[in-house]
Amino acid sequence: MSGVLFDLHLRHAYFASGLFENCRVEPAPGTADLIRRYQCLPHVQQGIFRLRWGGHQPVGQFIAYLARQLDGAPLQFYLCTDDAWFAAATDLPMDWVGQIALSSQDVDVGEDASIRLMQPHLTVRSVQKNNVIAVVSIFAADLRPASPSMSPQPVSFHIEFAARRLYWNYLVTQDTTPARARLYVGNSEGASFQAAVPAQLPDGAAALSFSSAPMQFPLAQLPAVTFDLMESLPIRDVAAAGVTRYVERCLIQGLPTPQVGQFRVKQVAGKQCVFSDMYVYV
Repeated sequence: MSGVLFDLHLRHAYFASGLFENCRVEPAPGTADLIRRYQCLPHVQQGIFRLRWGGHQPVGQFIAYLARQLDGAPLQFYLCTDDAWFAAATDLPMDWVGQIALSSQDVDVGEDASIRLMQPHLTVRSVQKNNVIAVVSIFAADLRPASPSMSPQPVSFHIEFAARRLYWNYLVTQDTTPARARLYVGNSEGASFQAAVPAQLPDGAAALSFSSAPMQFPLAQLPAVTFDLMESLPIRDVAAAGVTRYVERCLIQGLPTPQVGQFRVKQVAGKQCVFSDMYVYV
């Protein structure tokens, strides 16, 4: 009687769906041989890699048999996606060029013992193959229930990657005369950037720089927060003895948001900080 050996759930916070959409799971060569030999059936759907046992004996018996055949060695799978994209989009050290190791022996188990969150470890490259970002080791002993009293439901291993967090920096160039004097970056939720400071673009043009610091935002396919370029316009209030009031006008609604790889690293107080510069023309 066939059954599921395990599920591998892949998630990345960059994607609006929460799924690691551009990642594929590839069995390591030795594991691929075992999958063929024992007629296991890999299946991928909606961010879940599932390995089924296609034989006739109960799946629990097959797991016990597999454990004896492996003799303490794990099944291994590669997580594959574009190396450069992953390094840019994921919350990793900027100078890191290794691979991530994940193991069924290092997991967090919640109330549902069948769901196990794998803990990532940054390592040197153990697989010399392009676009292999992580190596997942799954031991047969970890496919069994934690105790004999538990039902033998399939184990679900979860792998979750956080998105890189950035400081946003808008560089605003004005094409009007006279230049607008009271510009600021904010949104309807009341969040606002630092006041403008003079800056110079690479081509020598003058600009105003608006920084989100100390606020950081995660890189996202569809950012949860956006900002507008606003202008404060003075209005003299005759009824209030000539006091000048200000009204707000939106110049650009929905300023651009960072794209993967669109950032620079800057040392701030001895710490590496990642900034995304975005150019705006008004």
